[in-house]
Amino acid sequence: PGPTEKILHLAEHSAGDVLARANQLAHYLQEAGVSPEGRVGVCMERSLELVVALLGILKAGAVVVPLNILLKPREVGYHLRDSDARALIAFEGTPELPMAAEGWAGFNQAADCETFLLITASPGAASPIEGAETLHAAVAGQPTTFQSVVTEATDTAVILYTSGTTGQPK
Repeated sequence: PGPTEKILHLAEHSAGDVLARANQLAHYLQEAGVSPEGRVGVCMERSLELVVALLGILKAGAVVVPLNILLKPREVGYHLRDSDARALIAFEGTPELPMAAEGWAGFNQAADCETFLLITASPGAASPIEGAETLHAAVAGQPTTFQSVVTEATDTAVILYTSGTTGQPK
């Protein structure tokens, strides 16, 4: 869907629904060992799932590491290692833009990144990548309420990388 269709799709969900899903993700991240100030890579287009992921990561007190959806496995692996990411959340994508497949390959190049969550194009669908857990399955049964981790104004919330046109991204 184009940007307008995504905006309409977002409008179909209440703020309470989005918050409940973000709370479930925050619980899961804590249980998976992502500590406050731990880094979590995110590779997906603008969508409701992106909003849920960003809120869930921040509520857990973790740091968002947005990754360009066009990155190849070597680049994903570099970003995960360099940022010291402990988790990666990636959208399935399309055959032309296989975000999850590229993310999975990069994830497997980052030994310290222990958790990979795949957001399927069809909510509740099985993972198209053997060994990759879906976000839907991971958060099923998690509580829909969560007490946000208290952070300081000086704590890092997001790590944005440069494009790396003259060397490695910084």
